[in-house]
Amino acid sequence: MENGDKSQAFRVDLLFRDEYSDFIAEIYFKDRLVLVISQERDPSELEIEFGDDVRGFAGRMPLTGLEDAIDYAKRRLFELRKEK
Repeated sequence: MENGDKSQAFRVDLLFRDEYSDFIAEIYFKDRLVLVISQERDPSELEIEFGDDVRGFAGRMPLTGLEDAIDYAKRRLFELRKEK
């Protein structure tokens, strides 16, 4: 991911898992899974699923950094879908 000062602790992994028919994006904050973005139903109606341990997440994360990570993931999922 293109890291700026606010998003350095964020990481986006793009994956193609067997149980999904298309790419998904996992967004991590300080190496903890925050959410998964799926385009399984429709690429124009992305769905998110929060990681199991997000509720117990003790720290705070910058909203701007999370928004940047989500925007990056959406853009890359769209690009990868076009390449298929």
